[in-house]
Amino acid sequence: MAYNKAFKSDSQRLAFSLRSSIAKRYSHLNAALAIFGVKMSIADSFQIFSDNFSKRLQRYSAKDITEDCLRYDLFAALLESGYSADSCVLELSHPHPSFKGREIDLVTYSNDSRPESVVEMKYFKEIPSKKQDTTQYMAKLVVDLIKLKFTSELGGNLYFVMATDYVMKRYISNKSNSFSKLFDEPLNTVFSISPSDKSSKNSHFNKNIAKDINLELFPLSSAIKIERIFEDQLVNGNAIYIFQVHG
Repeated sequence: MAYNKAFKSDSQRLAFSLRSSIAKRYSHLNAALAIFGVKMSIADSFQIFSDNFSKRLQRYSAKDITEDCLRYDLFAALLESGYSADSCVLELSHPHPSFKGREIDLVTYSNDSRPESVVEMKYFKEIPSKKQDTTQYMAKLVVDLIKLKFTSELGGNLYFVMATDYVMKRYISNKSNSFSKLFDEPLNTVFSISPSDKSSKNSHFNKNIAKDINLELFPLSSAIKIERIFEDQLVNGNAIYIFQVHG
C-alpha cells in the first residue's frame, strides 16, 4: 500500500484516515442540511457530541480511548449539525507569539471565513497504576483556559471541553483543592477562577503552570472569567463538562 510521504508517522496517517472517514460518513447529511440552509451553532451540537462520546465509552474499554477521540467525536457532531468539513480546522497553530509551536485543538469558521469558535479539550481518566497526578491534571486544565484567553485575535467564542471519569470529578468537587466552584456554580453563571486560588505554597501546581505559561504574560494572580454552559453525566461514572471562556 502506498502512503503519502507527507505523513511523518503512522499516527498521522491514522488521524487523516479517521477524519476522511468521518467526513464521508456525514457528507450526505451535510448536503441535505445545506439544501435547506440549516446549520446549528456549535453550542447546539454539544449534546450530539456527548452522545457520540457516550457510545464510544459503552463500546470500548477506557484504556483504548484517548484525547484524540474527543476531537473526532466533536468533529463528527459538527458535521451532523450542518458544518462542512472545510469549515473545521483541527490542531491550528496558536496565534499568540508566546505560544509559538503550540496548537489549538479545534477552530470552526463561518461562511465568510471568520472564526466562530475556538475549542480546547482535555480527557482525564484513571491510569492503570491508579496513581494519577491530579494536581498536574488541574494545572493542565488551567493552562488550557489561559491558552484560550490569548486567542482573542482569532475572534469567536472560546470553549473548554473536559471529559473525565471519577478522577477529576472527585478532585474538583473537593473544596480543599480550591476549584470546586467549577462544579458548584449554577449552569450559565459567569464566575472567575485564578491559578492563585490554589495555595501559593503548592509549588507542584505552580511549577506545572510555569512549564507552559510565561508568568510575566499571565501572573498566577490573574483571573479568568468562565461559565459552565453544558454538562452531561455518562456511563460508568464518566461526564462531560463544557465551559465558555469570556474575554
